[in-house]
Amino acid sequence: MSSSSLLDYLASSRVRKNVLYRLLEGSLSLKELCGAFNTSPSSIIPRLKELESIGLICKEDGKYCLTFTGVEAAKKLIQTERVFGLLERYPDFFNVHDLSVVPENLLDRLDVLGECRLVQNSLDSVNATWEVVERLEGSSSLAGISPMFDSRLPGIILSIARRGTPLSIILTRSIYEKVASGYKNDLREFLSCENARLYVIGEARLALVVTDSFLALSLFKGDGFDAQTSLMSREKSALKWGEELFEYYKQGAMEIKP
Repeated sequence: MSSSSLLDYLASSRVRKNVLYRLLEGSLSLKELCGAFNTSPSSIIPRLKELESIGLICKEDGKYCLTFTGVEAAKKLIQTERVFGLLERYPDFFNVHDLSVVPENLLDRLDVLGECRLVQNSLDSVNATWEVVERLEGSSSLAGISPMFDSRLPGIILSIARRGTPLSIILTRSIYEKVASGYKNDLREFLSCENARLYVIGEARLALVVTDSFLALSLFKGDGFDAQTSLMSREKSALKWGEELFEYYKQGAMEIKP
């Protein structure tokens, strides 16, 4: 049975799927499985035999447990369900925005974003990206990428740097030039902070914020940056995902020294 056929086979039966999920947590006896699903042995035994016949579970010391294949199949099924759940909740975000800016290895792990939500604002005077920036107060670490300019940002970023917060910022070349020409003193002070790092990259068609407590991602839509929508998550796995995305862009950026 091919991997795709196997996943289809498992997904087609709620009982088979749930048995794998429960056994992923640990071995269970027949009685314990019946209790977990509030069912009779005659109802669950056929499903157990099916899973045994294709090598996903086995019986050891009177208890059912997952084989290596069963563990991997259960993990893949959970991953697939999480991804489709995410895509179903926010189809417009994923179908309309430019996701080509996210490396393929990270796109393959969208499931780790977990229980994320959209921050949206339809008012021209207040954008979702700014709402994210306002959440930075109190963060104990910050990494960010900015392809846009807001006159309020230099002051906020500098105040965070002054607190001694570990801080790394990537700006596009055009945004850096605006900051360097219009905010020379702020830039000089920022670069003098031992906890602060500034990088410049030619182009970045995304805005990213990763702190110790949340991730926020905004993307381009068509030819313009969508400042009205940010995808946010507080899952630890999402923060790790965001850190990897930041590192991907940092590798192609140049650090600005004092």
